[in-house]
Amino acid sequence: MPTPLFFTLNTEKRQNIFTAGISEFADCGYENIAAELISSLEEKINTLSPDLFQRIIEYSVLEFSWYILYPEKSKMIVRAFTKSDTDIYRKTVLKYGNREQDIYYWFLQGIDTAQFRWDKQKTIDIIKWLLKGFNDDFLTRIQKQAYSNFKMIEKEYVKDLSEYIEILKVGIIK
Repeated sequence: MPTPLFFTLNTEKRQNIFTAGISEFADCGYENIAAELISSLEEKINTLSPDLFQRIIEYSVLEFSWYILYPEKSKMIVRAFTKSDTDIYRKTVLKYGNREQDIYYWFLQGIDTAQFRWDKQKTIDIIKWLLKGFNDDFLTRIQKQAYSNFKMIEKEYVKDLSEYIEILKVGIIK
């Protein structure tokens, strides 16, 4: 967080500092923060349910528990990966591409695919697309709420995600 001294600087200096910070984060900050998050999740990934839908919910709770422990780092991740017309988003995408795809496949390893009615890869792709769209929308909403309270946001996220998961489980057609 900026110190009071920061706010005494003229607007141009504050903007230059902010731009430099974004550049620095885009160049090397995500690696460290993402590594911390992934390391934390790796320790617990084997405790998640092998049931596909239960695992998705449990994983989201694990990720939010990290966000709650490290709110400032979480804000950086959200800012870096929320689709927007900002320097940090453009630089992050240029440098890291689409690594989130790897995360989807990583946390879905070890799921019980015996219950799948359809092709395993196509089913996982559908889940990945749902999660990608849901997460993109949710990240945008988090920023609009000014990161109010990650615990409150977690409850809303898990509730909404559970509803979408239920639609997938039960089906769309009556």
